[in-house]
Amino acid sequence: MFRSIAHESSLTQRAQVQIEDLIVGGALTRGDRLPSERELTERLQVSKTVVREAIRALVGKGLLEVRAGSGVYVRHFGSDVIEESMKLLLRANVLKPADIHEIRTILEVNIAGLAAARAQASDLEAMEKTIRALDQPKLTAIAFAQTDVAFHNHLALAAGNPLCSVLVSSLNGVMIEVRLRAFHLQGATLTAQRAISYHSRILERVSARDVEGARQAMQEHLAGSLQTLQRVAEALSWDQLGHSSA
Repeated sequence: MFRSIAHESSLTQRAQVQIEDLIVGGALTRGDRLPSERELTERLQVSKTVVREAIRALVGKGLLEVRAGSGVYVRHFGSDVIEESMKLLLRANVLKPADIHEIRTILEVNIAGLAAARAQASDLEAMEKTIRALDQPKLTAIAFAQTDVAFHNHLALAAGNPLCSVLVSSLNGVMIEVRLRAFHLQGATLTAQRAISYHSRILERVSARDVEGARQAMQEHLAGSLQTLQRVAEALSWDQLGHSSA
């Protein structure tokens, strides 16, 4: 599976690219354990330093994880890679929550329109299920946040473009802390009922194959979300988003 790279330039980068290609190409999949450091040095014909640097770079990208006393393993290759990068940018104050909200608006309004044109019956059922799940008397903050995110993720799936799902999942995952804070600040009943109202309107328009209506319903939902974001901003230090355990 691995090939010698001893006579090529930029050995660390070449080693990194080769391992990365095996992950992206599916030869190495989630949960697979990489060969030991010694095995990799022999197969790639490079030094231990090159192997260590290549692995360190891929850990930084979120493609690999080091498990103490066990070895190096392939991580899930999906939206979490993007999400972790955004959390780091938030912690570094390079990216602001308002920036994420702006991109959500650009992306999710169009996704709602695509979903209205392309959604399957199973997509509609999945979204309806999340709305029912919000209408529970003992809804917890984490259950609310996860269910809220699930609606948006199902809507993105209904759009029929896999990149929509990756981007929406990443964006909403980062903002889950906002949902948790909103739940506590506004109260369980008010927060859940607002979500139910907005989501129901979006689903109604998607089910009716009303492309422009679905776009408008999402626009209204995100405008409401911006007001919530502004209220939560007074109580939340944004670098906490990078430490969210949700």
